[in-house]
Parts: sequence; structure tokens; C-alpha cells
Amino acid sequence: MNRRRAHTVLATGLAAAAVAVAGCDTPSALSESGSQTTTHSGSVTTASSKCLASQLTASLTAAGGDPDDTNVTTAELMVTNTRKASCTLQGYPGLGLYTLDKATQTSPTQLIPTQAVRTLQPGPKLVTLGPGQSAKANLRWVSGLLNPGRDVIDPCQPAPEQLRVIPPDDTKQVSIEWDYASVCDGRIEESAFYQ
Repeated sequence: MNRRRAHTVLATGLAAAAVAVAGCDTPSALSESGSQTTTHSGSVTTASSKCLASQLTASLTAAGGDPDDTNVTTAELMVTNTRKASCTLQGYPGLGLYTLDKATQTSPTQLIPTQAVRTLQPGPKLVTLGPGQSAKANLRWVSGLLNPGRDVIDPCQPAPEQLRVIPPDDTKQVSIEWDYASVCDGRIEESAFYQ
């Protein structure tokens, strides 16, 4: 082998080795706190994970009603991040109304048919919740036929005991005690989560 050919083979071998080493710089497996992204420099940055039911608490606060319609109730659904790491929400809450079990009349395990209708503003956008931070969603529903004192005359369907909330991209639920009247046809209009 002449000297020129030897240099060419050596250079080619070094280039191949460099490509092989670069290909070994892959991101590690997902961590508990979220996905990881490897930058061109090889450093790893951790992105916020999605907010899951297991790390959220929830509450429901009346926001008034429609002054022209005494049987319409509006409320704010609020979820709060209880963990020490940030998480993200994007989209609408899943909703389920529950009443007392027919057999035992003790725990709210009986699902009332519930329709979450995505008609209210704002629409979906990415919301990041730091530790202890909260996001809201607007809710509105009709509570049957009420008299001016807001006593239910015609309840439409059984009064719920509990509202269960499913965060976007999750299947688990956060439960809230329901302190309101019945919901006609189980129909609740909702907005996406926002801050």
C-alpha cells in the first residue's frame, strides 16, 4: 500500500468513527418529571410534563347566573398543581356527574349521563402550572325549572352529589363535591383551561 492510499484509508476510518460516536449521543429514557430533549451540544433539558389528576386538586365556585334566566348557573372550575415540579394543561376538562348508589344510597358511584359541550371561551392553548399555581375553566348549565328563590320545582334529572374532572390527555379523575341543583340533560357548557 503506498503512502497516499494509507492516508486516505486512515482519514476515512476516522470520519466513520466520528459518525459512530456522534450517533451514540442519544437522549436517555423518559424521566418521571417529563420528556427529555437532547440539544445539538449534547446537553439534556427536561420539558414540563402534562398535569395529571394525581397531582391536581379541584374546586368549583359559583360565578353567578344569567340575570335573564333564573335557572342558568355559571361557575369556575379551578385545578391546582400540588407537586414541586411544573406541569402543562392544554384543552378541555372531561366531566362526569355522579349521584348516590341506588342500592346502598351511600357513596356517589352512579353516573348521571353527562354532556360536556365545548361552546364557551377561551379555546385551547398551552397553560403551564408552576408548583401551587392554578388554572380555570368556565362552566354553565341549566338547573331545571327554578322559582325566583332558586328552589327547584322540576329537577330534570337526579341531583348530582359529585363532579368528577378528567384533565386533558389523562384518564384518571379528580372529584369535587357538588353543591348545586340538578343539571338538565346532564348538559354542561365549558371552556378550555386558562390562567
